[in-house]
Amino acid sequence: MDYTEIYLRKNKKQLEKITSYTVLYSALFVSIFSIFLIFSYAIYNGKVLDPEVNLTPISEKQLAELSNVKVETGIFIRDFSRFDMLKNSFIAQASIWFSFNPNAVDKGLIDQFSFENGSLRSKSKVREIKMDDRILALYEIELEFQGIFDYSHFSLDQHRLNLILVNPVSSPQQILYVVENESVAIAEKAFTEGWSLTGKTARFGYQQEDLKIFKNQIKLPIEKTVFSYSYKHSSSKELIIIFIPLILMFLVGLLSLLLDMVFDSRVIIELAVGATLALVFIYNYIRTFTPVTGVFTLVDAFYVLLMLITSAIFLVQIFSLHYYRRKQSETQLKEVLDFTLSSLNIFRSGMYLFILCAFIFISFYILAIR
Repeated sequence: MDYTEIYLRKNKKQLEKITSYTVLYSALFVSIFSIFLIFSYAIYNGKVLDPEVNLTPISEKQLAELSNVKVETGIFIRDFSRFDMLKNSFIAQASIWFSFNPNAVDKGLIDQFSFENGSLRSKSKVREIKMDDRILALYEIELEFQGIFDYSHFSLDQHRLNLILVNPVSSPQQILYVVENESVAIAEKAFTEGWSLTGKTARFGYQQEDLKIFKNQIKLPIEKTVFSYSYKHSSSKELIIIFIPLILMFLVGLLSLLLDMVFDSRVIIELAVGATLALVFIYNYIRTFTPVTGVFTLVDAFYVLLMLITSAIFLVQIFSLHYYRRKQSETQLKEVLDFTLSSLNIFRSGMYLFILCAFIFISFYILAIR
C-alpha cells in the first residue's frame, strides 16, 4: 500500500464530509445563481461594438469659408418594412430634407443625393417650401440598405445602424452638408420587432480617398453625412432560447458525476454521452437563427466551453468505471473495493467542484469581460 492510500485512509471521513451531497448540491445552486448574475451583468453592461464611420471633421474655418453653400439636412424614418438585424437587411420609408440658399446652391445637385450603404428603391418628386431666403426641399424615399455590424457578442449584442448620405456629383465647394443630432428622428411606432432604440446621433465630415492615376497619387475628399440609430434587444427571448438548453445539457452531464458507480454505471455513461451529443444537436439548431459571420461569437465560445467540459466529464467517468472494474477483477476483498470506491467517489466529487468553479470563471470571462 503506497503513501497516497495510507493518507486517504486517514482522511477519508474528512474528505467525504467535504464531498457530501449537501455540499455538492449547495455548490450547484451557488453556481446557477452566479451564472444568472453574470448574464444580468453582461446584459446591463452591454455596449455597441459596431465601428463608427471614420470621418475627418470640418473645421470652423472651413465652415465659415463655405457658409454660402451650407445645406442643412435631416431625416425622419416613418417605418421599416424590413428590419432584420440577423440577416443585416433593412428597408426604410423615410422623409429627408435639405435647407439651402437657392442663389448659392444648384437645385439640380440637391436632387442627386444617394446613400453609400444602400440604394433608393423609390424617391418622390421634390416638394419645395419657401423659408425666407432659403428653400426647404423635401423628399419621400424608400431606402434599402445594410449595416456594418460586429456580431462577436451575439446574442448579447447591440448595434449601430448607420445611414451614410453622400452626393457623388458634387464637391464640398458646391454642397456642404451640415446636420445636428436633433435632425435625426424616427417614429415611435416604427417596426423594429425585437429591438428598442437607445440613441440617435448625426455627424458630418469627409474621408480622403486615394486615387492612383498613372504615377500620380491624388487625394480626393469625399463628403459624408452619417445618421446613426443605436439599438439593443428589447427582450431576453433569444438569450433564453439559446443559452438555457445548452446549460441544461451541461447540468445533465455534470449531475452524472453524483450517481452511484456500482448500481448506475450504465446510466452514468448514457448521461455523459447523451449530454455531449445533445449539445451538438442543440448547437446545430441554434445556428439556424444566428447571424452568418466569420466572427467567433459569444454563442460559439460558450458552446466550445460546454463541449470541452462535457467531454472531460465523459473521460472522468470512463476512467473511474474502468479503474473500479479492474480493481474488481483483481480482488474480491470487500475492504479493498470499498476503499477504491470511496477514493473514486472523492475524485469524482472533486472534479465536480472543480468543473463548477471553472465553468463560473470562464463564463464570466466569455460573457462579461471578452
